[in-house]
Parts: sequence; C-alpha cells; structure tokens
Amino acid sequence: MSVGDDWVEVMSLLARYAHLIDDGRRPELDTVFTPDARIDMFGEWVEGLAAFVAKLGTAAPANGRHHLNANFEIHFDGDEAEAVSDWFLVGPAEEAGWNIRLKGRYQDRLRRTADGWRIVERRMSRAERRGTLESVPRLSTNNGRMPTQDSRTGGRE
Repeated sequence: MSVGDDWVEVMSLLARYAHLIDDGRRPELDTVFTPDARIDMFGEWVEGLAAFVAKLGTAAPANGRHHLNANFEIHFDGDEAEAVSDWFLVGPAEEAGWNIRLKGRYQDRLRRTADGWRIVERRMSRAERRGTLESVPRLSTNNGRMPTQDSRTGGRE
C-alpha cells in the first residue's frame, strides 16, 4: 500500500469518527478505535473503547450540530502513524446560518490492523471561547513523535 493510499484511509477514518458521533452510532466506533485504545477526553484519560463508549453514554445524536475536521498533519512510519487535526463543532445559529460552537484539536496515534487503520490513542483538546487551544504538545516535541503517557507513572515521556 502506498503512502497516498494510507493517507486516504486515515482521512476517511478521521471523517468516520465525526459522522458516527454526530449520528449517535457509537457501536460502530470499533471501526475507528482499537479495543484497547486510550482516549484523553479533555484531560481525563479513558482506558479502552468500551469505557469510552460508556463515557459517551446514550446521548442523542448531535441534533443539527456537526463535527468538522480540518488542517490535517499525518506522519507515517510503516504500520504506525501520528495525526494532528483541528475540529470544529458547528450548529444552527439562533436566527439563520451556522455558528462555531466549539473548536479544538485531536492528536492521534494510529496502527494498521488486519481491518485497516485504527486509532490506538487520541488526545482531545478544546479552546476556550475567543481563546487559544489548550497547551498541547506538538508532534515535534518528542523527536518527531507524539508524547505518550506512561501508564506506570501517569507522567509524560
């Protein structure tokens, strides 16, 4: 598989997450994450896909709101990849049109599996209104690798 093919598959995976969340199709998140995925939900780590789905609860679909992803940066290293993308939650404006309700950034570590690319770790950050994104380490801060949390110490590498 070429880097171009991998790029398309990872982009599709990142878009699929937004569609599944917006449509309330949580059982299908296993097409996005590995079963043992670690997800940092705005500073709170959730261990495993089942725990993440439980944390999301049974909330209704987004009711007219949509997650949009943009500004993708993806680096491949064989069967591993790292991706950074910005996300926006848009919703209907009170009078007409659309408003950006929230914005933030995803930082993902991915792995090629027998079923295709899957996210093994996701860090979610969000910006305050009229503010900047939370301080989140960039890919370039760890010799080109996204920082990970050491499960034994709870600290960053």
